[in-house]
Amino acid sequence: FLNRINFYLHIGEEQRHQRLPWPVRFKVILGIARGVVYLHKDSGLRVLYRELKTSNILLDSEMNPKISDFGFARILEERQSESEITQVVGTIGYMSPEYSTGNFSVKSDVYSFGIIVLEIISGRRMHESYSESMPTLLSYAWKLWNVWKALNLVDESLGGAFSTDEASSWSAMHSNGTKSQADYALCG
Repeated sequence: FLNRINFYLHIGEEQRHQRLPWPVRFKVILGIARGVVYLHKDSGLRVLYRELKTSNILLDSEMNPKISDFGFARILEERQSESEITQVVGTIGYMSPEYSTGNFSVKSDVYSFGIIVLEIISGRRMHESYSESMPTLLSYAWKLWNVWKALNLVDESLGGAFSTDEASSWSAMHSNGTKSQADYALCG
């Protein structure tokens, strides 16, 4: 495990020469998802990670993702569904809207996972700007999703070398994962 590489180094505009092929990206997405499920459910401890972002994902020599840096993690009691946080910590852009108001649940980690999926599919970092009207990757993704053009989000460097079914599925997952509780209330 000495060969761990920070996944953050494989995304972003300046990293075009180090792009990962679609099968590796898909493997990374699945691995992170399994890690989150393990923390929330399968570990026997209901762990809220609170700082899920690409720079906290390490890749081993076989490109298996490992979630690192548990400094902000919290363990929920058995019957507790969410936690009130007195000190909000985390990275803007990866924090769910509810978390910024002091409420945190497994849904907050799922929101962060949705942002990571966007970064992996698009090959762009969350804070890379697209235009004045779309200052973040999330706003750009929502614009494409709302006009049924979510596949336009896929990293151009992949050319046609990706599964449209898989990309569509993960794009749909992002749309559900990055909705805030307020969005759900408005949707009924």
